[in-house]
Amino acid sequence: MKGNRIFGALAFCGVVAVANVGAIRPMESTWHLALVKSVPEKDARVESVSEIRLVFSQVPQKKATSIRLLDGAGSVIPLGEVAADATDGKVQVATADAAVPAGTYTVAWRTMSADGHVVRGEYGFSVAAAR
Repeated sequence: MKGNRIFGALAFCGVVAVANVGAIRPMESTWHLALVKSVPEKDARVESVSEIRLVFSQVPQKKATSIRLLDGAGSVIPLGEVAADATDGKVQVATADAAVPAGTYTVAWRTMSADGHVVRGEYGFSVAAAR
């Protein structure tokens, strides 16, 4: 009898441990800063672009975010200094210095979370020719 209770208790602990691993795993993505949304969005086709707006899962460290806009040839399109949105520090914005002409573009970004974890990425979009 005592052996059955010990085996049952061990089996129960094993089930609880497996269940907890499954419950914790989705939360891992919230532990580190991540890009949640962008404007323009990845693979979007837009008519015009005046700014690049990145929304992160956490507030990045102040002055640690860079946003670069590259044209199809890899040349840098000038953007203003990156600034946090006045109403939400998770939103980082860089405004285009001039009208962005039709073409394909890549947004390359880099930032850092409060714990010092560096995160970077890139995505593409296109600007349609004026009709």
